[in-house]
Amino acid sequence: MLKSLLFVYNADSGFLNAIRDGIEKVTDPEGYGCRLCVLTYGLATMKGRRRRFLKGLPIESKFLHKDEFIKVHGDGTPLPATFIEEDGELALIISSSEYNELTTLKVLEALLRTRLMEQGII
Repeated sequence: MLKSLLFVYNADSGFLNAIRDGIEKVTDPEGYGCRLCVLTYGLATMKGRRRRFLKGLPIESKFLHKDEFIKVHGDGTPLPATFIEEDGELALIISSSEYNELTTLKVLEALLRTRLMEQGII
């Protein structure tokens, strides 16, 4: 039974969406609808600090966009969100409302570490 982290962005997949989202993140980061995106991505790529942090965790990380998540798990979960996924079952560990309160990547990493400790993963 392998567990993984599942990060779900409140943004749709696709090249044109990525361009639009990148511009919106830069021009209006506080008004942009995906706090996870704002904290973890630059204009087009994941921040190096974020990549190193995730590689250092003892659990695999997976990523889905909103449209991809809805196809597999249905609609109804406010996004962005982070889950522990095990055998197709999801357990929410960081909610959309919690993401909206986060101010920096460092604070997100501390929260994620705490939640992984609570789950006995680290």
